[in-house]
Amino acid sequence: QHRHAPTMATFATIQLRLNRTAVRKLATATATWWPGGYAAGPAVPGLQLVFDSAAIEALSGIVQTEQPVAIAYAPDLPTAARGDGLVVDGVQYVVQKAMPDKAGLLLLDLLKGTAL
Repeated sequence: QHRHAPTMATFATIQLRLNRTAVRKLATATATWWPGGYAAGPAVPGLQLVFDSAAIEALSGIVQTEQPVAIAYAPDLPTAARGDGLVVDGVQYVVQKAMPDKAGLLLLDLLKGTAL
């Protein structure tokens, strides 16, 4: 039986589905997204994401800071942008930078608090 090679559109669809499944299976947090910031609305609850509130050591150990990041399924936050609010497991963050890839994932650089 002859099989056709997958087209780029088919591959992109498969990649998108795999990335959606990966985020849902590897999720470490549940979040509520506030497009446009906390003063705007409405909020979008129940988002699953991979969250890392990693401590970064700066200035040869003199300064310790948090540089939290999250990876989400991009279609769950289609208009994510700088200034959006994101409550992760009850803690408020603001999106500093939203960086989608072309495979359905979205990397969010976050700042703890309610404003930039």
